[in-house]
Amino acid sequence: MKKLIPLFGVLALLLVSCTSDENSSLDAKDDTFPKSIITTYSGSPSDTTFITYKEDKIESMTTKKNKIYFFYEGGLIQSKQYYEIVQGKESKTTVVTYFYENGKLAASKFISSISIDYPNGKFTGRNVYTFISDTLIKEQRFDTDQFTNIEKESDTYDMLIYKNGNVRRRTTVNAKTSLDMYTQIYAYDNKNSPFKNIKGVNLLIADEMSSSNNILTISSNTNFVYDKNTYEYNDKEYPSLKTYYKGGGEQVSSTTKYLY
Repeated sequence: MKKLIPLFGVLALLLVSCTSDENSSLDAKDDTFPKSIITTYSGSPSDTTFITYKEDKIESMTTKKNKIYFFYEGGLIQSKQYYEIVQGKESKTTVVTYFYENGKLAASKFISSISIDYPNGKFTGRNVYTFISDTLIKEQRFDTDQFTNIEKESDTYDMLIYKNGNVRRRTTVNAKTSLDMYTQIYAYDNKNSPFKNIKGVNLLIADEMSSSNNILTISSNTNFVYDKNTYEYNDKEYPSLKTYYKGGGEQVSSTTKYLY
């Protein structure tokens, strides 16, 4: 599966300094949707993802080896189903189901490693999202033992600062001691995310497609940069090219072209 250092208390989390995405005025929807995404990794051939839609609802994302189907209930994404493609045949591997309360994501449940031997999946688990406020979210992980079928809460949970449609900070906390373990800080541009017009995607907290803007850097609270992205944009202020630098260095790790 896919979708991140100490917790200084709720007050400190709420006092995250401003970054450029707070000044974004790009809230209006339009008819811009990515139809294909071409990713080229250093030293490897390119990989193209083809995306299909029904009006403003995403139906599928397909590469040479994988496919994801999206299913809706009303305007909400109800589930995603992941398939491997081998010799043209699709085999289901993972199902993620989403649950909502009051128009917000409340939980996601996953079943993974689906196969002939494990038709109901080898691993199951769920994430639970508690909105402490509009900008502070607790994310808890629960896993179910495949032999005993007993569900157990993870030894850690995450506290998310969520602002203007973007996860700004993710702090992982020891569930037994309530002590912070590590933090990741996200900085964004003030341009449109390629996926902003897809119905329901914005509600899938921390999903890679859910942000309103585009990630520039992911760093620690000690200013160590894990990842860096630079962008070129089209005339509608959507990214046309993303260049990714792993570890924040100067060597290009991959490039991604967006075709709308």
